[in-house]
Amino acid sequence: MGRRCLLICTIAALGALFTTCGNGGGSPTVDPDTGLNAAEALQPTPPEPLTPEPTRSDRLPTPPMTPTPRPTPVPQPLSAAGCNQTFKAGDSVQTINSSGGARSYRLHVPKQYKSTPMPLVLNFHGYGQSAAQQEKYSGLNTVADTQGFIVVTPEGSSSPEGWNIVGVYDENGVDDVGFVRDLLAGLSNVLCIDQARIYATGHSNGGEMASQLACMLPNTIAAVAPVSGAVWQGCSGRAVPVITFQGTVDQNVFYEWSASAMSDWAQHNKCSGAPTVTKVSAHVSRQNYQKCQADVVFYTIDGGGHTWPGSKVSGGAGPVTTEINASNLIWTFFLNHPKK
Repeated sequence: MGRRCLLICTIAALGALFTTCGNGGGSPTVDPDTGLNAAEALQPTPPEPLTPEPTRSDRLPTPPMTPTPRPTPVPQPLSAAGCNQTFKAGDSVQTINSSGGARSYRLHVPKQYKSTPMPLVLNFHGYGQSAAQQEKYSGLNTVADTQGFIVVTPEGSSSPEGWNIVGVYDENGVDDVGFVRDLLAGLSNVLCIDQARIYATGHSNGGEMASQLACMLPNTIAAVAPVSGAVWQGCSGRAVPVITFQGTVDQNVFYEWSASAMSDWAQHNKCSGAPTVTKVSAHVSRQNYQKCQADVVFYTIDGGGHTWPGSKVSGGAGPVTTEINASNLIWTFFLNHPKK
């Protein structure tokens, strides 16, 4: 009886520390620093096996780079026609034509969808992986079902599949930014998208793609969350909120590369002074840059590998932490950063 009472009291005490994250009833309660719900905090789930991501060999020899600033593309407003359409919730695989070729993507529309403006999250897979793997690896569809947002997980280009990141890798001639622009334009014709809440995240090369969209489509993308893949490409234009997660023993994307990129993003977003550092768990700390036009947040995982923090599957390379849940933290960040 004593043990049972102790367990109940422990759970109650943990529950008192957790706050609700989301925009509707029935949302799970998560810790604002770690993104963990009470069950995850008590008993982390060991990751299931998933094919690990290979290392790219075509990265240019001197990252991080200091490129010439790029002009901001002229914004192209999306259609609101989708708000007058009906669309069935659920999962599907869709195809569009972009730059003369067929490109595919996975679409997850949560059951809350009612043809009223809903946030949309672009979720990019890593190099040599697939959209189906990224859906499972990130777990964002599960978050979307409780929080109420659309998830679009595109397929990369070339073989192995990846993303053409200008100035970071040998370019393959594929306009992946143009593909995303075409993708959003097509989706806005059939779905009612909240145009102030279009976000991008991804892992590794997919995280680099999210960073690239913040640089090249700053008037479309509200905020980004690269995981093990922050890059800087000499951006101009609007300050874009950025949150990233990086392991210190990542052997695919070195910690120093992401740290340098985030420093450049902080400079671009007109931050000033040294960032504050908060210890959020035994092996995880968070840097918040100060007095920014748009927030810049950098989670460091001491001993973390090329992985998605809190993932229930092991799809990266190296150690994965269960001390934080990146997917929940990403959505909380997105929720608090609509495009202004």
